[in-house]
Amino acid sequence: MWVSLPTIIDHWTTRCSVPGQVFSPCKAGCNPTCDNLDPICALACIPGCRCPRGTALEGGRCISAKRCGELSSKPIELPCSIPGQVYMRCGTACPPTCEKYSKPRKCTKQCVRGCQCPRRTVLHQDQMHPSKPMSRVWNRIYLSS
Repeated sequence: MWVSLPTIIDHWTTRCSVPGQVFSPCKAGCNPTCDNLDPICALACIPGCRCPRGTALEGGRCISAKRCGELSSKPIELPCSIPGQVYMRCGTACPPTCEKYSKPRKCTKQCVRGCQCPRRTVLHQDQMHPSKPMSRVWNRIYLSS
């Protein structure tokens, strides 16, 4: 017995288990996520659930893509080898150090996952220090030696 494709799609479940997703009879093979808002997908037309345009999959639900930046800059509770550092889903590619604190520097804008010092602290010799004294005292001590 032959069944035509439209018959299969007509009887396909149109309920989606992920909150906010919508069923589409022809969707791409991958969904945008907060980690990758513009994924490169194989050109495919498959029936299934997807997040609506302008949203991304994050934490098992669809959220506004605009909120991804807010969420990605918040620390996640994962262990770090240096006490006081926090794990960042989207940290800087050029974290400040005592040596680089007062020098103007260029840095590419990209998300880097990993442990970094919280704001207003810098890393020096595997220890975190407040960033305020770095510009004067620490640079004289460590950069002159």
